[in-house]
Amino acid sequence: YKVTQALATGRPVVTVASPETETILEHEKEALLIPAEDPQALADALISLAENRHLCESMGAHGRLAYEAHLSNTAMQQCLATMCDRVMKKP
Repeated sequence: YKVTQALATGRPVVTVASPETETILEHEKEALLIPAEDPQALADALISLAENRHLCESMGAHGRLAYEAHLSNTAMQQCLATMCDRVMKKP
């Protein structure tokens, strides 16, 4: 299951923290960001979600907003159009 699909459907996300994910997702707002290769952090994140329905609902809603703003087809088209405009304007 891809992170983008989970965000698009408003589900809570647990994923590896990286410079890429941290440009779009804030820890404990849109997702739980955990260190790579850390099974205890993964277990703790899943337990946290299982014990906190409000966190699940809040992260799901904020994740959906992040998806719409940064990862949806519309957002990607706007980004591509902006990049093309910049390239075309260079002397």
